Amino acid sequence: MLMRSEIGWNGKGPQQVYRLLFRLEPDLFVYIEAGELAVYAGNREQIAGLRHCLLRYVVKEVEDSPKFMLINVHAGSAYVTLVQFDHGARIRAEDLALFYGEDFPGWERLWLERMSRRGTGLSILSGPTGTGKTTYLRSLAERLAGMNTHCFYYIPTSFAAVLTSPEYVSFWVTQNQCQKNRQKVVILEEAEDLLLKRNESSCNKVSNLLNVTDGFLSNQLRIQVIATVNCPFEELDPAIARPGRLIGYRHFRRLNRPEAGLLASMKGITLQNQPDYSLAEIFCGDAISPGASPSPRFGFAQ
Repeated sequence: MLMRSEIGWNGKGPQQVYRLLFRLEPDLFVYIEAGELAVYAGNREQIAGLRHCLLRYVVKEVEDSPKFMLINVHAGSAYVTLVQFDHGARIRAEDLALFYGEDFPGWERLWLERMSRRGTGLSILSGPTGTGKTTYLRSLAERLAGMNTHCFYYIPTSFAAVLTSPEYVSFWVTQNQCQKNRQKVVILEEAEDLLLKRNESSCNKVSNLLNVTDGFLSNQLRIQVIATVNCPFEELDPAIARPGRLIGYRHFRRLNRPEAGLLASMKGITLQNQPDYSLAEIFCGDAISPGASPSPRFGFAQ
């Protein structure tokens, strides 16, 4: 018997069921919320019997199809939606030096080694718009998620409170239970609001984010955060650089003319004459020749 249901609608698409409570027997209840199912029963035999019955409805995920988790918030509760990566946007490992400079593969190797040794921490990718920060992150996330060693969460800026507000601690505790053998990595795009030097309006948000990555809650939540910003590192809160907190930092710069020329020649693109280029200008600008091969798409969610 269905005892309670909560259905919401955000004005777009179909209605969604957020919570369900069933009473199957006088002392046997099933509660479903945010894709998680909990059983409350009077004894273990009832739970075992119900588990055997429900297993027939479990659909196994396709292992060779890596996904990331898009976080949404409704009625004060956080939910995750699995989103499959767009394989057409992947950057090949051998192209990293072409896209981001000759020293990039070495920097990435050391950064990933530090991430593997740390259960928590913060990494920051800075640089002007169009330099490929989130395109790189999307490619990296697909690579690591496909190895089944990491679980990536993407939080839209409007839902950043999921990471910075104490009321969502229970959500991350639940995710720890679901992802016991995988490192949880949260991606925040254009996170200046959470990382710039603190003022009266942002003090709590900045403090809470730093506490998640290196504070009282960090060992319990076990979250690594990768944030992208467009501003220089010097404009961020000084506490971010505290020893033991920052796992990695990389400035994504514009490519100079020789670097851009090499990349363009490898990809069949004709460049306009200018001193330097962003990746977006190279791949998405007017300089693309009619016969150029399809280019990577920019942005995490595209």
